[in-house]
Amino acid sequence: MSEINLILEQNLVIIIGILLFINLVLMLKIYKNHKKTKLLQKKYDYFLNSAEDINIEELLTTSLTELRNYKNEVAIMKEENNYLKQDLKKCIKKVGIVRFNAFDNTGSDQSYSVALLDSEQNGVVLSSIFGREDNRCYAKPIQTGKSEYSLSKEEIEAMRKSLEK
Repeated sequence: MSEINLILEQNLVIIIGILLFINLVLMLKIYKNHKKTKLLQKKYDYFLNSAEDINIEELLTTSLTELRNYKNEVAIMKEENNYLKQDLKKCIKKVGIVRFNAFDNTGSDQSYSVALLDSEQNGVVLSSIFGREDNRCYAKPIQTGKSEYSLSKEEIEAMRKSLEK
């Protein structure tokens, strides 16, 4: 024990210096932690003051539930949007019309051919042939830009015009 006392007496200044240095480092750490705590306290106070008389746990639970509901709604909307996109492909998007005079003895271009096609070039060509005595209408189905029925030059022109759009 006397040896320990002797070592302590001889190195007292060094030991006190080391302890002062350790104390100084610890004081700096305490100061940094105090600043961080103060900043967190400000944020906490701001959050609590904006939600007066509300249980934070309840607020977070409600917000999370609403977020999940919105995610579900967005998923449903995406699904509906995809369905509508597919359905829209089948709608008439391309229209071409050609007016013409079918017979030399009739006035004006009262006859016509109309091509009504969707985005996949499916649809119909409607033709009306106007004569002095009567009017005839024809409908020819179109699948992928072709008809199994022969098309007149006016019907072909109406198809070409619709496909240009």
